[in-house]
Amino acid sequence: MISTEGRIACTLQGPVNAPRRTQDLADLRARLRANRERLDIAEVREHFRLFERETMLDELLKETD
Repeated sequence: MISTEGRIACTLQGPVNAPRRTQDLADLRARLRANRERLDIAEVREHFRLFERETMLDELLKETD
């Protein structure tokens, strides 16, 4: 079974590979919002760091506060 953090990482590949895929951003936003209290944010941040998208994560987290 894939963790929520793993699902977020998989979904992140969409906008990284094809920035026009706005639905993936909406999905990321929804997953972060729905699971914010239970997420291992350090793990999520590492996934975003691997794709050089930490700024994107910070923006998404602000939107989900």
